[in-house]
Order: sequence, then C-alpha cells, then structure tokens
Amino acid sequence: VSRVYTESLSQVARDVAKDSQQAVLGFDKDSRFQTTGVTNGVTILNRPSSEGCSRAVAGKIVLPEGLGFTIDQVVGFLMNTEARSTWDSTLKRWRVIEKFEDAEPP
Repeated sequence: VSRVYTESLSQVARDVAKDSQQAVLGFDKDSRFQTTGVTNGVTILNRPSSEGCSRAVAGKIVLPEGLGFTIDQVVGFLMNTEARSTWDSTLKRWRVIEKFEDAEPP
C-alpha cells in the first residue's frame, strides 16, 4: 500500500522532521533534555513531550582514541540501517527521516 500526500502535507512532514533533527542535534544545549541514566557507557537523555514538541531521546558517548576507526567509519556504521539491529537491540520502531549525507545542518 502506498500513500500519496499533497505537497502541503509532505512539506509539513518535512518541517516536522527538520524540527526533530534540530532537537536531537542540539540536545546538549537544550535544558529540556534530562539525563536518565547510562547504558553501556552511553549517556541517555530524554526530552518529554510538550505542547508543540514530541518526545525525543538522545545518546552521547565519547569514543576513546586508538580504536582503529575513523569518524567517517563510525558515522557510516551508525547510519547503516541494515546493520542497525547489530548495535541497537532495544530500538522497537524507527524510520529514516533523512539520510545523513542529505541532511541540511540546523
């Protein structure tokens, strides 16, 4: 089954995706994100839903030097949706909003 959206609806969807992307990319400057714990060395932050904002979860980790991987290799691994199940077994639902290489910076 496929859906056909009008231009105005698809633009709204893109705007919502951009807002979500900006929230996640700027989470360290957003006081609404609160640390909820650390899992496997990753600090988990949560921003509850509020008027005009959906719930967002972000994770932050500092990788030590000397791992033998470049930043591009790490980002490529994280962005590889086919490999996602190997590194995130707790993710129940997800979808790609925008590919990393197509993203416009906030």
